[in-house]
Amino acid sequence: MNRRLRFIRLAGMLALLTQAVIRSYAFNARDLFSAADYEKLLKDGKIERIAFMEDGMSMGLAPDTPLAKKVMASWPKDLEKPNFFVEELYLAKKEDFARPGLTTIDYAGKILRSFSTLQGIQYYSHRRGKMATLYEEAYTVAPEKDPVTGRVSKVGEARGYDDTAGSADGKVLYAMMDDSSLGRTVYRVEYVERPDEIWANFINESALKLGPIKAFAPGKLRMNFVVIDCGDYVAAYLTTQAAVPPLAILEKKIKESFSTRLDAVYKWFTERF
Repeated sequence: MNRRLRFIRLAGMLALLTQAVIRSYAFNARDLFSAADYEKLLKDGKIERIAFMEDGMSMGLAPDTPLAKKVMASWPKDLEKPNFFVEELYLAKKEDFARPGLTTIDYAGKILRSFSTLQGIQYYSHRRGKMATLYEEAYTVAPEKDPVTGRVSKVGEARGYDDTAGSADGKVLYAMMDDSSLGRTVYRVEYVERPDEIWANFINESALKLGPIKAFAPGKLRMNFVVIDCGDYVAAYLTTQAAVPPLAILEKKIKESFSTRLDAVYKWFTERF
């Protein structure tokens, strides 16, 4: 056997071995959802649930994975219970993403830390009745630590570089986002990464308003983004949970606003994945 043929065969064997290793860290999509949800996801690609001030309300679309289960239990017990949530569940073939060769959890972690690429993304504004810019500005900001305790005392707004090096696991980053409707705020973003899934948890550091109403006190708006490797498929679980003033006037605004926001953020992700 000549040297060139041996090299070709070795390269082929390495490629197969690499795929086998990758697949060994992937879930089977059929096992993650109820039969009804799985069929709907194959047909429509998306399922959504929204609730506001409903008796006994609870999220129920979470896939059967370790990190999705953690999302369900992530609301702090010392905060008032959330009275609003949106859940969005997506399932798509890897071949349909923008960069099929890069559809790995490691690469997903880099996208979810690239806050600057959120700047200028579009969403459907019900108030305007048309597409509009969601984030006028978006970028990584640096925390300022107390020189004595070493704890974060405040977060400045000086623009920094996106921190995409290495694994996202265990990282805590801060992102400034200038929302076209809610205004400027800094989010604390906490990451957990496994070989087969990644979770990014966005928590508001400052208050946010809907019109004249202080709708979201610090820490009481939490957005989660979970990406799950399912072999030939990728599943994504996005949620928004919040404890808001129990005012009926807020219901329509909040439901419309955050449903379209999660759609826009998912589109942002898929266009880079």
